[in-house]
Amino acid sequence: MRKTGVWLQKGWAWVSFLGMLLVLFLMMTVPAFAANEMKTLVMSVLEEIIYPIFSAIGVLLGAYGIGGLVLAFKNSDPDAQARATQALVVAIALVGIRVFIGNIHLERYL
Repeated sequence: MRKTGVWLQKGWAWVSFLGMLLVLFLMMTVPAFAANEMKTLVMSVLEEIIYPIFSAIGVLLGAYGIGGLVLAFKNSDPDAQARATQALVVAIALVGIRVFIGNIHLERYL
């Protein structure tokens, strides 16, 4: 009875090892799309979904930064002024990311 238990443990170890190996091989498969189709897909996702989300987050962060900057100047708090200024810079970057990516022609490298 004891030998059967050892064989079962070794068998399950091999089954789990082979299962993980199969999952590893399945994860490494990459579908072969045409380059233009993939570029078109990525750019359409960027234009339809990502850019508006980044712009909306940038507007909200800009409003938060302006409010924080007003309060920081009112209280004469240099640390809060630095944080609010940083929030404004990030907000400007998020709102202008579409123009930035268009100007540096980043889509050529996709």
